[in-house]
Amino acid sequence: EYITDVNCMYERLRELNQKLTHTGVEHLTGYISKLKTFTGEHSISDPLKTLADVCEGRRGKNPSRTLQYNSQLPLTSFIDIIQPESETAVYLQSLIVYVPFNNIVKHILTETFTEWTNNHAKLQMTLFYNRSLSDVLATLSENLSQVGNIGSKIMTSLHREQEITTEQVWRYTDKLNKMEHEVFEVRLSAVAVIRKLLEEIEVDKTD
Repeated sequence: EYITDVNCMYERLRELNQKLTHTGVEHLTGYISKLKTFTGEHSISDPLKTLADVCEGRRGKNPSRTLQYNSQLPLTSFIDIIQPESETAVYLQSLIVYVPFNNIVKHILTETFTEWTNNHAKLQMTLFYNRSLSDVLATLSENLSQVGNIGSKIMTSLHREQEITTEQVWRYTDKLNKMEHEVFEVRLSAVAVIRKLLEEIEVDKTD
């Protein structure tokens, strides 16, 4: 079955993860359970999951970190809960190559970037966000909104068949680079999706 919109995309990802779970791979169910424990709620708000799905944990991968990790150290922060690789970001990057000639893919990306742009405002309205008062969550959420906004601007230019100049690409890339690793031990993998889109545009311009 072909992917037709962003909801269909997420449904396909859910189906894939369910199949993996049935084979004994429980990374998704464990991830969801940890998110619920982290929030202290029975269900996870869509804005929080949207943010978590495009973040990657980098716990312990910085050699300059002085804290020693062992079995006695509790792992209960947002950094410890998010996945080491964002399946959503990987999947979206795989679609980028089809942007020049596939309107359905353009539609999926446009919807996704709009969702990211609006996600911070939605997350701010959740009880969990207002209880947590987390600088990590606030920074990541604000940055995801900015990443989504950049993506939306790019897609608008593509829809209008307006050229995206090299200067614009540089400016966008500079902003993206600053946001990707702004939070210690977290990679905002949504950045990689926009970066891949910019790379595809640059390649298309040289053809």
